[in-house]
Amino acid sequence: ADGHDMMGFGPLLPTESERSLMERVRQELKIELKQ
Repeated sequence: ADGHDMMGFGPLLPTESERSLMERVRQELKIELKQ
C-alpha cells in the first residue's frame, strides 16, 4: 500500500505522504550518521 500511495501521493494526500517520506529520510539519515 505504501508503494502505491507514493506513486500517486500527489493527487491523493500530499501532506500525509510528504510527512511519511520526510520521516523515512530522517530515519535513514540518522542511521547513516550513527554508522
